[in-house]
Amino acid sequence: MEVLSRGEIVGKIKERTIWKSSEVCHVVGSGWSLNRSKIEIEKNDFVIGFNYAGIYDLNYDAYFVEFGGIGVSKVAISHKNIVDNVVSKSTDIILFKNLWESKNDKYFIEKKWGQSVKYAKDYVVPCIREASLKGILENCLNESGMYLPQYTSTALTCVFLMYFSGYKSIVLHGIDFGGQYFYEASDFDGDRDYCPQLEVSDKFYKATTINTVHPTATSSVGMKTAIPILASLLAHRGVTLYAAHESSPLSSFLPVYKK
Repeated sequence: MEVLSRGEIVGKIKERTIWKSSEVCHVVGSGWSLNRSKIEIEKNDFVIGFNYAGIYDLNYDAYFVEFGGIGVSKVAISHKNIVDNVVSKSTDIILFKNLWESKNDKYFIEKKWGQSVKYAKDYVVPCIREASLKGILENCLNESGMYLPQYTSTALTCVFLMYFSGYKSIVLHGIDFGGQYFYEASDFDGDRDYCPQLEVSDKFYKATTINTVHPTATSSVGMKTAIPILASLLAHRGVTLYAAHESSPLSSFLPVYKK
C-alpha cells in the first residue's frame, strides 16, 4: 500500500505539469452541467476528477476515489471498473481518500482496490458556524503539513490540491448543487457501459430528478456558502476560481470560464 503525503501528491502533480503547456486546471464533478461544459477542456489543460466523473474519458491527469467497504460495495466496484478501464489509461495519479470514514474498511480496500490506487494522507475539517468558515478555509489554503485538507466535498479537496500545485486558473465542472447527475441527463452523450444502476433507496448516488438538492449544498456551511468565500480568498492570492458553464447555478457567483 503506497501512502502519499500532501507534499508527495503535489510533487507528482508538478512532475506531470512539466509537459503541460497550459496553466489552466479543470476540476470535474458529476453534475448535469458537465454535459455542456466539457468542450471547454483543452488537450494541454490539467484535468482532475473523482468518483463517477471518469465515465467521460477526458484524459485525466489525477483522480480521487473514496468508496471501499461492504456497505458501499456496489459503488466501490463500479468506481473500480471506471478506474481500471478508463482513468488508468491516462494517469497513474489515482488516489484513495477518506480512509478514515466509517463507510470504509481496510480489509475490503486492500482486497478490492489493492495496488491499483495510491492512498492519500488527509483529514476532515469540521465547521458548524458560518462565522468560522472564512478562517477555516484560509487555514486549509495555508496547510503546509503532511495531510491534505478535506472540507464538505471532494471538489474542494481538488481545489486545495491544485492551489498547492501552483495553478492560477481553476475551473469547476459539474458542481451544480443539485439536479441530475450528468449520466442521467437527456443530453449525456458518453459511454453508458459504466453508468451506475441507480436505485432511489441507495444511500449514496440515489437516482435524482431536476429538483434534487445535493447533500453538500443543504448545510448552512455547505458548498453554496463555502465556494464564494473560497473564491474570494483565492483571488487575494492571485488565483481565479471559475464556473465552467453559464447554465450552472455556480455561475451566479463565479465568473464563467471561456477557453
